[in-house]
Amino acid sequence: MTTKKNKFESLYGAKIPADKIEKKNGFDYLKWSYAWAEVKRRFPDASFEKHWFSVGEPPYSIPFQMDKKGFAYVKVTVTIDGDAITEVYPVTDYRNKAIQSPDAMQVNTALQRALVKCIAYHGFGLLVFEGAADELIAEEEPEKVEEKPKTKPKKAKKEEPEVKINPSTDGMREKILDHHADIVELEDDETFVTIKPDSHAFDIVEKIYGEFMPTLADKIGANPEEGFYGEPCYDTNEECVKAIEGFYKHNKESIGGLSKMSPVTHKAVMALFKKAKNAAQKGQVFEYQTGEK
Repeated sequence: MTTKKNKFESLYGAKIPADKIEKKNGFDYLKWSYAWAEVKRRFPDASFEKHWFSVGEPPYSIPFQMDKKGFAYVKVTVTIDGDAITEVYPVTDYRNKAIQSPDAMQVNTALQRALVKCIAYHGFGLLVFEGAADELIAEEEPEKVEEKPKTKPKKAKKEEPEVKINPSTDGMREKILDHHADIVELEDDETFVTIKPDSHAFDIVEKIYGEFMPTLADKIGANPEEGFYGEPCYDTNEECVKAIEGFYKHNKESIGGLSKMSPVTHKAVMALFKKAKNAAQKGQVFEYQTGEK
């Protein structure tokens, strides 16, 4: 018969593959699907319960409860080998900050996090919450590197300027016009970038600013695996306004250059920033329309 001590030790000492521990916003997360699968594999009779609460008049049931300030909490119980452990967990955002009046997906995310924490109380993945995830990760065999026959070193080729691309929207905003086009080599490894004075090219520049303009519709912290597609990027209208101002300051020099190369485009871009800022101040979502002047 398995004792409580043996049960805890077997779960606490279990090694976890590195790809099952996710790092998000400075925190380590153990995937709930993997954690539950490992528990059931070791203890087939294990079960969990997501508690429901009766509220309202006439009464109805919801899977969370709220305090007087509007902060919400969920409650989950995990039973392994007859030992039941319950966790009351606050509903938080992607920064682990407690939130008020949560939506359904935020409650669902909190329930899954509470499930994982309950499993950790039983031992499995507990080191993740202790901040020692590296101790849990299963050791991987080092790859064998085949020795290649020695060859005479070739003359190093001249390296071309590296263009780094950040796939995130915010990264694209930071690099909005830091691209390299029509690079021409000069003496002493100098380079310069030329842009042909083509009206269509300037239309594209205007569209880029419009499409990447910060708005109150921006989302962050998406986790499609858990069915969560992001939370509002800005807590207040003012934060969105500051983001728009920061976007402008970063590209101020490039925007200023448009006044000489294409005054019409410069006027249109400045109008976009003004419209986006006014919308954010009023709590409205800015929507770019192609060809706005």
